[in-house]
Amino acid sequence: RCHEDFCQLSASAVKAILKYQERLSPEIDVFKALVDWIGKQSPVASYSKEDMLSLVDLVSINCSDLVKVVRKTEYFDDKTIFDAIEKQLDAENVNVCSEKNGAKIVDGQTRCSNGSCLRDPPHNFTGSTGYTFNKIGQRISVELNTGYVINKIEFLLWNLDQRSYSYILESSLDGIKWSTILDCRELKCKSTQTIFFGAKRMKFISVKGTKNTARDNNFHIVSFLATLDTTTSERKNTGMERWEP
Repeated sequence: RCHEDFCQLSASAVKAILKYQERLSPEIDVFKALVDWIGKQSPVASYSKEDMLSLVDLVSINCSDLVKVVRKTEYFDDKTIFDAIEKQLDAENVNVCSEKNGAKIVDGQTRCSNGSCLRDPPHNFTGSTGYTFNKIGQRISVELNTGYVINKIEFLLWNLDQRSYSYILESSLDGIKWSTILDCRELKCKSTQTIFFGAKRMKFISVKGTKNTARDNNFHIVSFLATLDTTTSERKNTGMERWEP
């Protein structure tokens, strides 16, 4: 339920919270809090209420809650709700982080025209081709063709020798303000990195390499996948482990 302090906020303060794109609370909780806030105020001007509701990211609310919770408030018409559901379905179990689906490299380098980590399989690679790279401490970042709700990211680290890497995985809606999905600076990471997390909306994805045990000051990604996974039952991160003392 809406916290008493939240319900005492002014309309401008509530709007400021709703406009904060990197908020961590699940969007359904944000919506419920807003509904409670509206219910506890004296009549809210219709233009102000509509402005607030327009800041709720319906695409980040799961289909069940859209139908069973949001729709019952009658704050959104059925077309708006089902448009949000359709956008979710477009990303379900589809790699939205691919050139075919409009993704592009923003930061990072590729030595040959067909070597981008966003290319379609097969992901053949050698010591000098078939991957995207950047210097340790710099980002390899990808811009998706639009914002998507994602709960799984998977990428293949160059693995033709015994080297290990460390990195920080981040996401953003604007490519400026970043939030951390997984911090692997203290982990030894090899080959395929599979990362699950609570579904969140993003338009940019960044992997910032922080360590490479080989005599190479670069971080290399062979392939990249980002999706809204609805099929995997055991959601376990793999590909990383603690460094041995």
